[in-house]
Amino acid sequence: MDIYVLSSYSDSLNDAEIALDYETLYKKMKHSYEMTLKDITQDVSEQEMTYITDMRAVAVVHGDWVEWNITKLKLPAVISDRSSCKWGDLREEIIQIYQNADLCLGELLANICVTGLSLEDSLILISQLYKQIDGDSLIQIEGNCHLII
Repeated sequence: MDIYVLSSYSDSLNDAEIALDYETLYKKMKHSYEMTLKDITQDVSEQEMTYITDMRAVAVVHGDWVEWNITKLKLPAVISDRSSCKWGDLREEIIQIYQNADLCLGELLANICVTGLSLEDSLILISQLYKQIDGDSLIQIEGNCHLII
């Protein structure tokens, strides 16, 4: 079974959205992209860097970048034993790829598949990567409780 995850980043990582069908998330990405560009003016260089494709959108507005990515994930039929997962090794391997690639972190994460991780494990891994690479933190809000992941 496939699932799709829409992630977006402006001045911080926004809440991801998950759907079982691609069209739902593409419509949301396109709407958000269009609303970001509504009634604004861009210089020529910002227009050249602003685009939307089937899985990604980028808008540059007054020097600020807003990015959206749709990632297709396969849900494993069998739940694997994650007790042997070495988070540090996996995180360091992805950081090494990032340092050697000419990609932003969002592009890199959109193109890396890690099998055997639950959605929660994936979120934890992504939050650790953003914190280590960009210095950003994800905040989980449940009622009155705020948890920095």
